[in-house]
Amino acid sequence: MTAESSDGDSPAGGVLRFLVDEIGERAGVAIRDVRRLSGAGNARDAWSLDVSWIDGHDRTEQACVMLVKADGGQLETGLALEFRTLQALQDTEVPVPKPLWLDESGRWIGRPFFITALVPGTADERALRSNTGAAERVMLDLATAVARLHRLVPPLLEGSEGSYPVTAETAAARQLEEWKDVFHRNQLGPQPAVSFAFAWLEAHAPVAEAVSLVHGDLRLGNVLHDKGRLTCLLDWEMAHLGDPIEDLAWLYRRLWNAAPLLDPSQFLDRYRAESGFEVSSRHLAYYALFSEVKHAVISMTAARSFHDGRTCNLRMADRHASVATVMSEFYRLVSL
Repeated sequence: MTAESSDGDSPAGGVLRFLVDEIGERAGVAIRDVRRLSGAGNARDAWSLDVSWIDGHDRTEQACVMLVKADGGQLETGLALEFRTLQALQDTEVPVPKPLWLDESGRWIGRPFFITALVPGTADERALRSNTGAAERVMLDLATAVARLHRLVPPLLEGSEGSYPVTAETAAARQLEEWKDVFHRNQLGPQPAVSFAFAWLEAHAPVAEAVSLVHGDLRLGNVLHDKGRLTCLLDWEMAHLGDPIEDLAWLYRRLWNAAPLLDPSQFLDRYRAESGFEVSSRHLAYYALFSEVKHAVISMTAARSFHDGRTCNLRMADRHASVATVMSEFYRLVSL
């Protein structure tokens, strides 16, 4: 077994030992070109690497991406559900990376990680924003992919509903319950504006048209594209059963500014045609409000992680300052 790395703080040695344990000592496992990737987000540290091993009489080579759980950050999520979600989406029409290996224990490199096959493409939004034709094609591809996702209810998530099942009547309440719990555990002081927002959302919760697998963080930063076409949906750490309209509202938040790439009406026309779902303006408006509260809680969690010393990531240090901004957007929207 051999490991070659071009990065001084590389986890190559631990990853190699893990892969030998997974694939087998006689497989001649080798890894090379282990490099840290930038721009992977705050919940995961990302590395690229090439893995090879003997499969039968032939040597298999696989370009891979490794996602390592951050010590602390803006999300309180493990890796197992994300990995199982990717497994469940294999052999569907939803474009996702192929999951290969998972270490949930953190035994091998000190933190949990999983490895997927590398998918060609970039998540660089600037390339899309400078090319109107490519942006429109990618956004329409995304509408199709999301519609196909929302038609699925993978069995792996059906047993993870917690205290009561996710139904059309309870989908919104379940998400409010979960995010309100995160809010209470991470607020650094009284937040009456957020508390009122939760109460308003609870009082106005809609009945879902369908219950489906929801991505949970659907935005352009989590979309790979290549040559003007969508190639992959990334970052499934917030995937859950719920109301599919939640994803649509999150994608077209004012903060992400996706509207200049494709008018929301065109996106929704493609989505409706592919999914068969109706999307009422009132239903979409509700989840636009929910999205701002959710973002506020994510920002609080990031700030709390820095405050408590779970992370030294300076990007988390001032995240609490963004709470006022997103809650201002909530109150602007609720007054419309």
